[in-house]
Amino acid sequence: MTLHRKVCLAMTLCGAVGFGALAFALVPWDPAPGGWPEPARASDVFTAEQINRGEAYARWSRVLSWSSLLVSAAVACWLGFTSRGARLLGGRTSKWPLQVIGLSAVILLIGQVATLPLSLAFRQRRVDYGLTEQTLTDWAVDLAKNYLLGLAVTSIALLVLVGCARRWQTWWPAIAGGACAGLVLAGSYVYPVLVEPLFNDFSSMPDGDTRSQILALADDEGVAVDDVLIADASRRTTTLNAYVSGFGDTRR
Repeated sequence: MTLHRKVCLAMTLCGAVGFGALAFALVPWDPAPGGWPEPARASDVFTAEQINRGEAYARWSRVLSWSSLLVSAAVACWLGFTSRGARLLGGRTSKWPLQVIGLSAVILLIGQVATLPLSLAFRQRRVDYGLTEQTLTDWAVDLAKNYLLGLAVTSIALLVLVGCARRWQTWWPAIAGGACAGLVLAGSYVYPVLVEPLFNDFSSMPDGDTRSQILALADDEGVAVDDVLIADASRRTTTLNAYVSGFGDTRR
């Protein structure tokens, strides 16, 4: 084994051990203070008809989701472990950053097209169960936005990775790892102000009991929140949802 491989292996092992130690020490493994709560029975909250309807929806939704995952993995393996992927490089006459972005665009598009029938079936299932009233045109627009967003994120990550590998042939795993960690942190910070507005419009919740209760809950859980917003998510789904987004000054 060459010195370069020994260094990479040692760095990988040290990183894995360090990650495991940090996860063991910092991750709150109990879902709530005091340990695992006693789960409520579904029959105490829902009728038998509602339970059967929910299970019927979830059963085939899981099949469609798993099938989409398998198709995506198969496409990735087909492009990554056969000559098909290498042929996409062509003559390699363009500069490497353009190659990275171009290949990312083509590979992501192939994966998107391959899973499109399953995505359409999943959308139709949500329509049939009344979980969305979004038109097919609006759904397609969201799909295109997801593709462009995925292309931007993937291209940035791969440009950093390939750039580090070309510049530092020995220490690039550590340098690229640190750079990607910084990108994740920056992404968490800008996500609410750059990404979420692409899909929803937000407005500050007016002062009142609901806003006060949400801020009080966040305070009790030790979550620093600067604002409470309402999203026009009803354009996309009829379900209810609440979440914390952002990092530092952008958390709300």
